[in-house]
Amino acid sequence: RSIMIPATAFLIGPLGVWLGNGLGIGMAWMNSHAPFVFALIIPMVYPFLVPLGLHWPLNALMLVNIQTLGYDFIQGPMGAWNFACFGATAGVLFLSIRDRDTDMRQTASGALAAGLFGGISEPSLYGIHLRFKRIYPLMLTGCVVGGLVIGIGRGVITHTFVFTSLLTIPVFSPMAVYGLGIAAAFFTAFLMVVFFDYRTKEQKAEARAKKSLLEDDA
Repeated sequence: RSIMIPATAFLIGPLGVWLGNGLGIGMAWMNSHAPFVFALIIPMVYPFLVPLGLHWPLNALMLVNIQTLGYDFIQGPMGAWNFACFGATAGVLFLSIRDRDTDMRQTASGALAAGLFGGISEPSLYGIHLRFKRIYPLMLTGCVVGGLVIGIGRGVITHTFVFTSLLTIPVFSPMAVYGLGIAAAFFTAFLMVVFFDYRTKEQKAEARAKKSLLEDDA
């Protein structure tokens, strides 16, 4: 223990700072020289970082950007991922209402409210998306489309750190580009889930069986 504490303080700590600075410089370079690519990469990577808790270093970079640059360029394209996530959840909610799946309807409605008004993706991820293998490719389509819109608009910045929800849209600039980007991400993911479903054939058959029982009871 007496060895590990100094090692952590004098070796691992500075290494983390160095890696963080390097990552920040690299992302700033990409955002300046290839904003279109940057706007695609961020929403594509986030769905895999968040379940592992690896998005926290990027959150720290956002705060550093605001402190040193006066603005942040990561949160804008990150919003495309969040709203693709929420759109997929909205698609699940639509199907659960159609199929009279009470349990999933409750899960999806709570997760969607937490997402749209709180900018929190974890209820959607852990409550729905990680439970069904089919949903990730459908959600990633929304991430791509939202990232494309933001990339075509040459990126989005914000001067404050916020959770990307409906309530925080005004803090992003250009607001029109950001609004179009997150709307494209949301509705693309929503339609993909509604049209292609998030369940396997077996899971859909089980849902239909439950629906039939409910109709018979009614």
